[in-house]
This record gives sequence, C-alpha cells and structure tokens, in this order.
Amino acid sequence: MKQLISYLLIILMFSCIRGESQLNYKLSKGSKRKLEESNPKITSLSWEPLRIHYEFLNNNYDTKSIEFLKTVFDKTATFFQKHLLIQRTDSTITYRNIYPKSLFGFSINEAYLNKEFEADLVFFINIENNPSETYLAYCGPAIFDIETLRPIFGLISWNMHYSKLDKMTNSIFEANLETAIHEVIHGLGFIDDYFTSFYDSYTGNSYNTSNIFYSFSASYLSTPRVTNFVQYHFNCTTLLGLQMENNGGQGTQGSHLERTLFYNEMMTGSDMTGNFLITDFTFELLQDTGFYRVADYSPDQPIWGKRGWGWGWVWVWSLHTPFTTWCQYQGWGRQEFFQF
Repeated sequence: MKQLISYLLIILMFSCIRGESQLNYKLSKGSKRKLEESNPKITSLSWEPLRIHYEFLNNNYDTKSIEFLKTVFDKTATFFQKHLLIQRTDSTITYRNIYPKSLFGFSINEAYLNKEFEADLVFFINIENNPSETYLAYCGPAIFDIETLRPIFGLISWNMHYSKLDKMTNSIFEANLETAIHEVIHGLGFIDDYFTSFYDSYTGNSYNTSNIFYSFSASYLSTPRVTNFVQYHFNCTTLLGLQMENNGGQGTQGSHLERTLFYNEMMTGSDMTGNFLITDFTFELLQDTGFYRVADYSPDQPIWGKRGWGWGWVWVWSLHTPFTTWCQYQGWGRQEFFQF
C-alpha cells in the first residue's frame, strides 16, 4: 500500500459563536509560509466520492449526546459523499505518531494513534455542555495531505447546551443539522487563511491572479468560479470577487459570506429565522479550492439581489447602507452576531 505522505499545518480553528469569543486560532507565520510555498501533485489522480468519518475523543461523554451527534454527523457525511468528489491519494489515512498528541488543546485518544481509517477526512469530536460558553460549535482543519493540500484530519467541538435535546422538534433538529454542515464546510477549507493556497484542480497550478483582495475595508475572494457566479447573479460583469463578511469577531470576519449581500446563504456568519440555502456561492467556492469537484447536484437558488441593480445593488447593500446591519444577540445560535 502506498504510504500517505502528509504534513502538519495547524491553522485557523474556525469559531462560530454568539458572544465575545476567547478563541483566536490563526496560522503561525511558519505554517502559513509553508502552506503558501507548497505545490499540489495531482496529475494522475482520479476523482472519487468524499468519505468523511467521525471519532469521539473519548467514551465518557453522555450517551444521549453521542447518539444525537452520531445521527447528525452521519447525515452530514452522507450529504458530502453524495455531492463532493476528491482526488484520493490512498485508500486509508492514518493518524501517525509524528502528529500532535492534541489538537487545539484537546488530547487525541491513544487508541487513534497509528490507526488506519477507511476515509478521506476524519474529524475528532469533542463534546461539552457549558452554558457559560457562547458557541454551539466550531470546527477547523489540522492536518493536510501534501500531495493535494486537502485537509485529512480536523476537530469539531460541540456545546450540547445549545442543542436543546430536551425540547427537540423537527425544526430544532434541522437547525442542528444546518450547523453541522456549516461547520464541516469550514473543516473542508472554507477559512480565510487558506484562500491564498487555492488552485486550479485541472492543472494543479495556482490561479493567475491573486485569490484575495481588499477594498473599502472588505475582503473579496476572486477565484474564477465564484467570480463568474457573482457577476451572473448580480448582473454585473465588473464585480471582481465574492465579498466576505467584514463585521463580527475574528471567527466571523473574512471566513463567511457578507450577510447583506447573500442574506440566508448557509455560509453567512449568523443565525436567522427561516431556512438557510446552500447555493452555488458555496459550491463554486469549494470547487475553486482545487480539493473538490461537485458531483450531480441541485443547488438552492438564491433570490436576494438576483439579476437586480448590478453594481448598484452591491454598492448600496454592502458599502453604503444607511443603517447598522449587525447587533449583538444573546439568544440561541451558532454565531456571534444576529441581523435585524
């Protein structure tokens, strides 16, 4: 069996929170430089459905919490296996002895050291039940495949206090499932520190232009697919990229879509009433990473701003709104800010 060569880049632990966060995980200068200097080696690899596996960090968690999260994350794994393809460098991945014995402060169970997983991505799950913390869940990738630069190990921490097991309804379950999908997408590489390392999956080459630029205190992801879809959706060929959120804490800014432009898209940075949509703003971004291609799928269709005022819509709603769009919110949710 071909040995999977992987390397460590401990990067942004993405925090989806509702109050002031104490979590502030960013790439170290050395890790970020190593990532930026790495080149993928993908020319002979075929595309296969993404296999995600989850392991709980220990067996002492509450049984009801474990069973609930197994149900949620099994459905999440099925969703991504159906829709995303990856270039598989080996049939299994192994958490090797050279890897850290803890990720983001959480110890890895010794039973997982040198264990082979029949998966392409493994998330270790920590469970807590802490009303004094302000987040429902957060997720970040931790270990990456050196051939494709794709995340192969990550960590999810879930605060059961906000999952409302004692008041479970279909709508509450769906809200938890949406949160799980949102967090896993961050674990797939939807984090701002990683944007500059996205590449063309057909050639393995970096994109010809800078992947990220800044204007009017906002950041924009300008990779090809998302830029084309933004131009189409807003009916404006002069838009140069996908605007990222510029409000909220460090766990929100730069790693979510701008709420005023993308409204109830799954990867905006706050909870809101009504159903979330997972649209081509997210699917095209995942393809632009270079790690993933999309299998047969039917994305939700965003209506907010579609084929509207063109650049005028973007200018009014994202840069010159005559009102404050964000306020701190102390109710239940996965995020830091809530929009009225």
